[in-house]
Amino acid sequence: MKAPRGFWTIGILLAAFGVGFFGFYSLRQSKTLPEPESAMSISAIPAPSRNIEERTTSSAPSAAASSPLTDQSVKLLAYAAASDDKAARDTLDAQAAKGVPVAEYGLALFYFTKAQELNPVTPCFAASGSWLRKNSPEAAREREKMDRAAMSGLKGDATETKKLCETASTWFEKAASAGDPAAQAKLGQEFYSAAARLKMMASIVSSNGDSAADQETKDDLNRGGGVLKLACAEALRWLNQAAAAHEPNAESALASGYLVGVACVKRDQRKALDWYTKAHDDGDLSASVDLASLYWEDGNFTDAHHWIATAEREGAVDEETSWSIVQYYKLGDVNEEKADYWRQRAESLDAEEDEKYPALKLIHEREMQAAGQEPSSDE
Repeated sequence: MKAPRGFWTIGILLAAFGVGFFGFYSLRQSKTLPEPESAMSISAIPAPSRNIEERTTSSAPSAAASSPLTDQSVKLLAYAAASDDKAARDTLDAQAAKGVPVAEYGLALFYFTKAQELNPVTPCFAASGSWLRKNSPEAAREREKMDRAAMSGLKGDATETKKLCETASTWFEKAASAGDPAAQAKLGQEFYSAAARLKMMASIVSSNGDSAADQETKDDLNRGGGVLKLACAEALRWLNQAAAAHEPNAESALASGYLVGVACVKRDQRKALDWYTKAHDDGDLSASVDLASLYWEDGNFTDAHHWIATAEREGAVDEETSWSIVQYYKLGDVNEEKADYWRQRAESLDAEEDEKYPALKLIHEREMQAAGQEPSSDE
C-alpha cells in the first residue's frame, strides 16, 4: 500500500518523531455519531469517470508535442523517462537545455525517481545532502548514520544513489530559482523535512553523550544561526514563494507544518485549516480529507461530513485521495465497509499506474520491502 497523500513532506517529519499517519489528529474512536447525512453511502459512490490510463496519458506531451509543458505533464514525462521511454527523456533534456524552468523541474524529478528506485527510504535533496554537509559537517555525519540504519535492509548502491540525488538537487534548485512553483514547493518540502530530522537528531545527540563531537553537533544545530534555523528559513522561503503562486503542494505542506508544529512553525490549527482550504481550492484533492479529519477531531461533524463527502466525489479518480479516505474511515469516523471500498479503489488505481510506469512499480515494491512487506499478487 502506498502512503496516503505521498506524504513525503510531513511523513518523514512524523516518522522522525515516532508518529504514524493520522496519529497527530488523536482521533477518538469512542465518539458515536448519527449516520452522516451529507456523506454518500457505498452504493451512491460514483464509479470513476475516467481511469488512470486516461489521466496519465492524455495530457502527457510526446517528444514532438508543440503544446507548452506544464508541471503535471513534465511529471508524467519524468515517470516515463525513468521507465526507459527515450522520447520522454529526450524531450526533458532538450527543453531543460534551453533553460525552460518547468523542464528543469521535470528533469529533476527524473533523477529523483531513479534515486528512489535504488533507495526509496532516504530522502535526497540539498537540504539533506550537499547543503547539510556544507553548513554542518558534524550534523551531516550524524544524519548519514541515521540514513545507513534506515536503508540497512536494502541493497541499493549508495554511491550511485548519492550521485543521482546530487544531480536531482541541482536541477530542482535551478528550476526553483527560475520561478517554477512546483520545484519551489518540492525544495521547500525537503528543507522542512530536513529541519524535522535535524531537530530529532539534536535530541538524540543530547541524550547520547557529552563528547566534543556531540557538543559541536549540538552547537551547529541549536545555536543562533545554526543549521536547524537555516534549514527552517530555507523551507519557509521556498514554500511561501510557491504558495504565493497558488501551488497546492506548498499550501498543503504549510498546513501540515502548522498542524504538527514540530519544526519551523508553532502549532496553529486555524492556520492549518486555512492552508488546507487554499490547497483544496487550488487543486489538492486530498486536502479535503485533511479538512474532514480536522473538523472531526474538533467535534464539528457537519463540516467533517461535508468534506469527506467532497473527498469521496473527487477521490473516485485519484489514488492518493482514495488512500487518504481509507485512513479516515479506519482511524476517524470508523466505517469498515467504506474503508474496504476505498482500499480496493486505491489498489486498483495504484496497479494501473504501476503497469503504465515500471519505475513506479519498482519503487512501490522496494517501499514495501523496506517496510518488511511483500507485494500483493494483484499489484
